[in-house]
Amino acid sequence: MAHWMRGLERLAGKWGTQIGDHTPFASDSYTRTRIYVGTGAELWLLGWMPGQGSTVHDHGGVDVAYVVLAGALEEEVFVADDAGRVHVIAARRVTVGGVVACDGYAIHRVRVVGSTPLVTVHLFAPRYVGGRDFEPAEQP
Repeated sequence: MAHWMRGLERLAGKWGTQIGDHTPFASDSYTRTRIYVGTGAELWLLGWMPGQGSTVHDHGGVDVAYVVLAGALEEEVFVADDAGRVHVIAARRVTVGGVVACDGYAIHRVRVVGSTPLVTVHLFAPRYVGGRDFEPAEQP
């Protein structure tokens, strides 16, 4: 995964602005556009408007790394208890150029921070086939 993360850092440094300029956005949900499919990996371009975020989810065993090309995000990381409820155990803010990696069964949620649209490129290895959504438990 470290090799993929370095590649995403290079992509952000060299092409980040141009890719960001061609990102589709939608008012009702973030957008996903597959931009590359290879043997064992694929890249997705995601466009997020302020206020948008993902569900609490995993990636079905597929490893993922992503880089922020524009805007900022908050990623919350969850853990499941014995009853299957998920609880936040960590949160971090990621800004332009930041790269995050998750194993395929990590449970997380991504949200836009601030008033600037968010652009991310996600690398899935192997190809993404779908994950599971979770309902977060009530926080005390």
